[in-house]
Amino acid sequence: MPRPYYTLCVYDYESQAWFDEFGSYRLSEVKEELQGQVYDGLFRADLKIIQSDGSAPDMIAKRDALPAPKR
Repeated sequence: MPRPYYTLCVYDYESQAWFDEFGSYRLSEVKEELQGQVYDGLFRADLKIIQSDGSAPDMIAKRDALPAPKR
């Protein structure tokens, strides 16, 4: 079984799409990045952590499947 890979995704309202901001095999590192960064003008709903199998196609599919945040 592949090792899980975690990615912090940020929603961009201008392009109306999610973007991968930071990734790691350690969930604790991604959570630290989420808490330690200042995302001006963003709400917690604009930030999501996803889990993938570590491959780019799986991460992209899961990122693109995220629904747009509700404000």
